[in-house]
Amino acid sequence: MIYSLIPSLKSCLRNQLTSSIDKQTIDYLEEWYEDQRLMTRSEFVLSQDGAPLNSTYINDTVHDYGELAKVPTVTAHALRHSHASLLISHPLVIRDRLGHKDVRTTLEIYGHLYPKSDIEASKRLEGLVTVLSE
Repeated sequence: MIYSLIPSLKSCLRNQLTSSIDKQTIDYLEEWYEDQRLMTRSEFVLSQDGAPLNSTYINDTVHDYGELAKVPTVTAHALRHSHASLLISHPLVIRDRLGHKDVRTTLEIYGHLYPKSDIEASKRLEGLVTVLSE
């Protein structure tokens, strides 16, 4: 987990969402963090000047890269939707990654992206998992 890079953040992130990420991304973030520590004393990994990023900056940056890629109307939320679309065949994984309390929420929001049979299979799986977790 990326917060393991920053020991003092472990306790405050205990209740936050966590996701697995690939080694290449971890290596990049570790390098970024080390470079950043030379410039600032901040513990934020994703900030150039040590301050948290605001949502306007994030959306503007995502939009700019979308224009470079010739993709219309890209927002940070659209990236979340794309991420969900790629994972929808694994509803329990996506439920956890997106922080949904219930897999039904995930399927209601993103289920239209796949055929109805896949959604029905996911609903049956949800019932099985509910029984096993009780």
